[in-house]
Amino acid sequence: MATGAHGRVMEAGLVLASQNIEAAVVHTTDPQRWQLVVKPKDLLVARAQLLQYTRENRHRRWRQSFAGRRFEFDWQSLVWVFLMAGCYFFQAHGSLAIQSLGDFYSPAVRSGEWWRAVTAEFLHVDLRHLASNATTGLLFFGVAMAEYGAGTALLAATLCGALANFAAMWFRSMPYHGLGASGMVMAALGLLAVRSFRLQDWRARPALTISRGFLAGVFLFILHGFNPSSDVLVHTLGFGLGAAAGVLLSPIAENPGRQARWDALGKWLFVGVVAVAWGCALWPAAQRGLER
Repeated sequence: MATGAHGRVMEAGLVLASQNIEAAVVHTTDPQRWQLVVKPKDLLVARAQLLQYTRENRHRRWRQSFAGRRFEFDWQSLVWVFLMAGCYFFQAHGSLAIQSLGDFYSPAVRSGEWWRAVTAEFLHVDLRHLASNATTGLLFFGVAMAEYGAGTALLAATLCGALANFAAMWFRSMPYHGLGASGMVMAALGLLAVRSFRLQDWRARPALTISRGFLAGVFLFILHGFNPSSDVLVHTLGFGLGAAAGVLLSPIAENPGRQARWDALGKWLFVGVVAVAWGCALWPAAQRGLER
C-alpha cells in the first residue's frame, strides 16, 4: 500500500504495528524502493492510520534530528530571523519614523499605548544589535519550535517578551526607552530550560536531570542575558516567564498530535497580535497623512 525509501516504509510499518495491524516490508521491482503489504481486511484502517500520522507530523518536515541527542531543530526559526531583518530594513530606510512610533517609551505605555510592549520587540538600535539577537534567536527558537511546535513557541515567546517589558516598567520610576527582541529570545530560552522536566530521566534521577537541564538553561541565560550594556531586568523577566510558560505548555510538548493542532492556531494568533499592535502604532501617522 505504501512505497518509497526503506526508512520511510519502515516508519509506516511501525505506525501500523503500534495499532496492532500486521504489515510486511518487501522489495519492489526497483531495488532502491520498498513497499508495505497488509492484509486486505486491514487496508482501509491502515490507510486511515497512516493518513492521520502524516497529518499530525506535517510540521516535522522542517525539523532536523541530531544523532545521539534527544532534541530536534526546527528551521522555521529562519522565518523569525527574516521577519526581524525585514523590520530593521524598514526601520532604517522607511519614510515613517517607526522607531519613535513603536519603541517601548514608558510614559506613553503608562498613558495607554500598550502595543509598544509588542512593537518594541521588532525594533533594534543598530545592525550589531539585530545580529546579536538574530543569531541567538535562531538557535533558541529553532529548538523551542521543535519542542512545542513552531506556532506555539513563537506566540508564547512573543507574549512573554511583551509581558517582560510591561513588568520591567513597574520596577522603574524614571522614564526610559526600550527596544529589541532580546526579551522574547530569553523567553524562548526559558521554554527550553524546563524541557528536562519532561524527560524520562526526571522520574528516575530528578537531581541529575535538573543539573543537566534547567541549570544548563540558567547558565546559557547568564552567558547571553547578563550583558551590562543590555536590559538585564527585561532579560531576567523574559527568561522566568518563558520557563513558566514552558511548564504550562508541557501537555502540548509531550503530544505530537496536540502540537500539530495548536501549531497553525499559534501562528495565526501571532500574526494577529503583531498586526493589531503595529496597526495601533502606525494609525496616528496614517491619520496625519490623510489630513494633509
